[in-house]
Amino acid sequence: MAFYRPEPTMQEHLAALIDRLSAEGRPGLHEQIAVTWVRYDQPSPVSGSGHGASWLDQKLMYPASVVKLIYAVAAEHWLERDLLPDNEELRRSLFDMLADSSNDATGLIVDLLTGTTSGPALRSPAWEQWQQICAQWREERDRLRSAALKFLHRQMLAGWNLWRDWAEEMRRQAYVLKGALIRMQKRQLSMAFEKWQYEAAVMKEQQRMLAGALRRMQNLKLSQAWEQWQFVAEQARYQ
Repeated sequence: MAFYRPEPTMQEHLAALIDRLSAEGRPGLHEQIAVTWVRYDQPSPVSGSGHGASWLDQKLMYPASVVKLIYAVAAEHWLERDLLPDNEELRRSLFDMLADSSNDATGLIVDLLTGTTSGPALRSPAWEQWQQICAQWREERDRLRSAALKFLHRQMLAGWNLWRDWAEEMRRQAYVLKGALIRMQKRQLSMAFEKWQYEAAVMKEQQRMLAGALRRMQNLKLSQAWEQWQFVAEQARYQ
């Protein structure tokens, strides 16, 4: 029974990849390689939940050297963490283990990863020494892990404090800016009101002066008309 669900897109990609690798100088690759490629979308997958593709997945092949891939990954991981000394012999052994499936090279890699040497079983003093070395390595590993977690915690705390100080400063600046804007608005409103009062007073004074001028003009016209009427009336009486 298949332990994954076939994915056509993955199958096309896998076939195209094998075709390209074969065209790059690997004649007969299509008959010499078997691949089962499974992708899981869940963090805790169960059997049959993956999507995948395969190439010659029914072909019987001797899988003993597959474990050498695990040794290579472990060696590279330890090199990144400076748990293994990087030297030419180690690199040559890794290459021979993967390229030629050399068992001698694989033995050296296993010895370096386990801190032992190939051969007969360790006698009591050597076995006890090896246990002490493993215990020291585990203690050092735990110490480094604890130090890394403390450093990460300090970095996160420093980042949080920095963000908190920045947020507080932004709030303070926003408060100051809001106060300044309110004061500016009040000042502008006050200036506008004072200007309106002044213009209203000027307009009122102009209206008062205009009304006085109109009254004087009207009085003058009335006076002239009265005098004219008196003159005409006086002449009419003598005639």
